[in-house]
Amino acid sequence: MYLLVPLNQFFLLPMAKQTIPQYQLDTFRYVHRKGHVEDSFGFNNEKHLTLTTGFELYSTVGLLTPIGPLKSQFYRIGFTLQGEVTVDIGLDSYRHRPYTVNFTRPGQIFSVYDDGKDLFGLYLHFTEAFLEELLPPVMIEQLFPFFSPEGIPFLEFSQTEGDQVEALFFSMDQELKAHAPERERMLKLYLYQLLILSKRSYLRQQLGEGMPQQPPGSLVTRYKKLVTLHFLRHQSVEAYADLLAVTANHLNRIVKSATGRTASQYIDEMILLEAKAQLKHATTPIGQLAADLGFADQSYFGKFFKQHTGLTPLAFRNGDVSRQGTSGNKA
Repeated sequence: MYLLVPLNQFFLLPMAKQTIPQYQLDTFRYVHRKGHVEDSFGFNNEKHLTLTTGFELYSTVGLLTPIGPLKSQFYRIGFTLQGEVTVDIGLDSYRHRPYTVNFTRPGQIFSVYDDGKDLFGLYLHFTEAFLEELLPPVMIEQLFPFFSPEGIPFLEFSQTEGDQVEALFFSMDQELKAHAPERERMLKLYLYQLLILSKRSYLRQQLGEGMPQQPPGSLVTRYKKLVTLHFLRHQSVEAYADLLAVTANHLNRIVKSATGRTASQYIDEMILLEAKAQLKHATTPIGQLAADLGFADQSYFGKFFKQHTGLTPLAFRNGDVSRQGTSGNKA
């Protein structure tokens, strides 16, 4: 179960930015923390930052809000235990309540705002490299659907599930402070357990029904991962076929057979999602946005956008969604 909050209703949305900033894990702390905090959980106290690489653990004590809109180049998991907070992920807005959790993947636009005074939660960040010993990066979004562009990045745990997840967060905190042998490997195992428990809840709630499933490491899985990472740089099926060492015809045939969609549709859908998010969250001139997205000119971008949504980019930015089509729009 998840709650979508209509945009511009009930809550004060963060102001749009000229462009959407992007952060690596090692430059992100000052964006979401208030500075020195006398709190011992995880990395709340900055002196703990040297304990491990590619992984950070926090509570909301000392959380600096609002956050974003922005993009991170790492994975995020945010778990609420008390109070409420709003998290925008891509084009959707979610209101956190106790035992709800959100997930974001690298390159995904998100915001955190409108937190209540009694908010308390736990959250963590990790890079692809941190889990590579246990899980090749190409498999993360395939095995864990809440990180997939096609999945739902928000879910509500049952009481039992939430208690298990909370215990894992505190086990990670204890492991950080123990200074015991194999500490980093234990953190990876706890994180992996957290991902598996979240996936079990996701499947129990049937949130992934209708999503095409592919074997980890398959050509389709690798193609979709590459598109997610490189759609702003490579926008032809031929380019991805070269990266995958297959012909474009073979790639098209396999993707169409496995998913019912053409390989080029996946590229178009990622471009469209990025366009919508930029139009919603940033004030970049539409001509500049068209160039950033790889279009030869603003007119071509306008035709592409209207073909998929029924709206011009300006109408979408101004909130005229009454005539918007369903192609590429996640409701």
